[in-house]
Amino acid sequence: MISIKKIAFLSLISCVIIGCNVNKTATAIASESSTENSTKTENLSIGEILTKNNHLPIEERIALYHQLKKENPGAYNFKDEKELNDYGYALLNADLKEEAVEIFKLNVEQFPNSADVHYNLADAYSNVSYHYRELSKENREKALEIWSILEMEETWGMEIFHFPLRFAKEINYTGIEEARFPPKGWADTTSNYFWTYLFAWEINIDSELTVEELEADLILYYDGLMNSMDRDETIDSNITTAALQKQNTVNGTQFIGKVKTFDAFTTHQSIVLNIIIDYNYCKQEKTTQLLFMLSPEPFESDVWTELKTAKFRKEICK
Repeated sequence: MISIKKIAFLSLISCVIIGCNVNKTATAIASESSTENSTKTENLSIGEILTKNNHLPIEERIALYHQLKKENPGAYNFKDEKELNDYGYALLNADLKEEAVEIFKLNVEQFPNSADVHYNLADAYSNVSYHYRELSKENREKALEIWSILEMEETWGMEIFHFPLRFAKEINYTGIEEARFPPKGWADTTSNYFWTYLFAWEINIDSELTVEELEADLILYYDGLMNSMDRDETIDSNITTAALQKQNTVNGTQFIGKVKTFDAFTTHQSIVLNIIIDYNYCKQEKTTQLLFMLSPEPFESDVWTELKTAKFRKEICK
């Protein structure tokens, strides 16, 4: 597949041959932006500039983006990935799917370390055609890799969720959740891995959570999760209880205890989960990381040895 840089280059060559108006457009825009910047101090929206030039072929719009960034980088908002993201989704919503893909590819080129732009490109690929499934998968996996909070065994399945969580919007944080599940046995009542899993939060909170706050969060989390599933209506919808104790270890702060809730996934009965929560505060980023390890198995079980191999990635606290 032709890269964005090649597309931009070929577009400019095409302009020379067929006499297209990219240079004239850029000159006119530069003049217009100079006038506008005389009364404004903030950068102009590059997304709006591209939208105004929707009459141009997508290759020429991309060439225009590169030209403006090269010749007048201070006039436009090139530092916010949201500019191209919003423009790409506007094209996608207008059913201009192939054009949207090119814009999201441009955004990946500009912000290669952003999980969001990789995820958005994956989304665009999946909207265009089934034939792009491998490219969609590749970018989705790249996004998950960047978002990942934890280091652990790769055979464990991973899912990423964003706050506010769909099933527990009352938990008032911003950030992400990474959930990890064993390769087999989670839904098997005869397995030692039954209901054995973990999840981690990276949230924008600049203080250590108390025992009471964590207990309240767990109650909201599991009540919301179980009520999002089909369940026996005779069961109290607010069945979850949580009891934690704080302890300091050689590796930092931990919370240990039990969560009792309703298993709406498998047994449709009450279940008691043993829980250990590792706490990490990143002073540089002013973020908090929490690792929740859960299993109905006693703490002496071998599954806990495996759960405890999970660690926060060093990169999350730069």
